[in-house]
Amino acid sequence: MKRIILTLLVVILSLSAYSQTLSAYTDYRDYFYVFDDGHSQMLEYFPTQSYRVGGACLAYIDNRGVFKIFFRNNKITLEKYRVTKYFATNNLLVYTLESQLVVFDRGKRLTLIYNPGFYAFGDSIVAFYDEPSSYLKAYYDGEITEVEAGLSGRPMKSMIVGDNLFAYVDQADYFKIFYQGSLIEESYSPNSYKVGSNTVAYVSDADLEFKIFYEGTTITAENFEPQSYKAGEDMVAYVDETGSFKVFYKGETIELSTFKPEFYRIKKNMLIYSEQDYLMVFTNGKSYTLSNYIPEKYYVHRNVVAFIDDQNQLVGFYKGEQEIISYEKLNSIEIFANVVSFEIGIHTNKTYYKGNVY
Repeated sequence: MKRIILTLLVVILSLSAYSQTLSAYTDYRDYFYVFDDGHSQMLEYFPTQSYRVGGACLAYIDNRGVFKIFFRNNKITLEKYRVTKYFATNNLLVYTLESQLVVFDRGKRLTLIYNPGFYAFGDSIVAFYDEPSSYLKAYYDGEITEVEAGLSGRPMKSMIVGDNLFAYVDQADYFKIFYQGSLIEESYSPNSYKVGSNTVAYVSDADLEFKIFYEGTTITAENFEPQSYKAGEDMVAYVDETGSFKVFYKGETIELSTFKPEFYRIKKNMLIYSEQDYLMVFTNGKSYTLSNYIPEKYYVHRNVVAFIDDQNQLVGFYKGEQEIISYEKLNSIEIFANVVSFEIGIHTNKTYYKGNVY
């Protein structure tokens, strides 16, 4: 009997519907603050139990266990009872309250299902299994869609959820993609597949060709299986069979190097990679050199890279421009979309946003 493994991978990649200007921090008095588009605002006098920063809202559980959000310059009590789990993406807030799976989207709260068989999500999509009806369902753009029914149990063998789409192999070994409210049948079960935002990359099982689905169209990127590949927002980076390092970006294939990088990773719309011990970034169709060595630590999110240089300075890269953010020793650093939040000295909080330090 064939062993069936359900794989649920949540890929946090995004197409932003919001300005992504939020971050949060606690000051030396333990007051809880939100930073929003260049301004800080105190939200709580007592430390929070936890918080999550998304592109649309800041969600947190306060000192008393009340679930609150900061949304469009307003502090809102969303649930009076403590939620079980919660996740803030670029566009959605997804959480569980007892048996409910709930989404908060563009100011509206919606219970998707009670007692979901499973759920997985991206920045603008939630996939979940309705066990009583055996339906795989999706929440996207304010609507719940019945994607596919299973005749006996779950309709998929494997599944990966991206930012605005998901791909899966059904029980009949067909490979399918749910994109912009429609279900697209691609092929038989692939040898491997990965998803991003607007992108799905996979290796066909029959001939090992490397294919890329982008905005509804599938192309054959390579006639042979790549050594490795990763999917991101409007891009797929891969090392081809000869060792050349390439990126498919918005319909165009670009050769970044004729040799394999020591490492590469994609975060949002940023491709970070090494080239002869140089730290490089590919974003918005261009490659930039960040440093002539590989820093011990670096932080990546949408449009932003931050790292500690060899002089222990905090360096920031934002939309093609690089500068020193801070000369002082750091206590901690976090990065939220376009915002870098860091602490220096005796609990002094600073924020780097759009080239300025606040």
